[in-house]
Amino acid sequence: MKERRNASNRYVTAIIDDIQTAFVNERTISFSDDAIDRVYEFADNAAIKYEWRSPDFRGAPGEEVFNHRFTLVRLPDSNAENFELGVLKVVKFA
Repeated sequence: MKERRNASNRYVTAIIDDIQTAFVNERTISFSDDAIDRVYEFADNAAIKYEWRSPDFRGAPGEEVFNHRFTLVRLPDSNAENFELGVLKVVKFA
């Protein structure tokens, strides 16, 4: 499990640090002052949905409160790490 998490960190780090050479496409799904949703595609065909929420964001009742969320929405081609689709990392407000 720890090895898989470390391997997924390469995607998360590339997005957080905006290492544009690490991904091949970046598409904004929605953008507002309080929320941003983007999809990042990588050379290995993996796709990560990145969601940012401001402290002022008001989502649906019962919706998870977070600052950043990274979700694997398409598996990499080789998938040697045996990733499963789903949330890779959530960063809550401090």
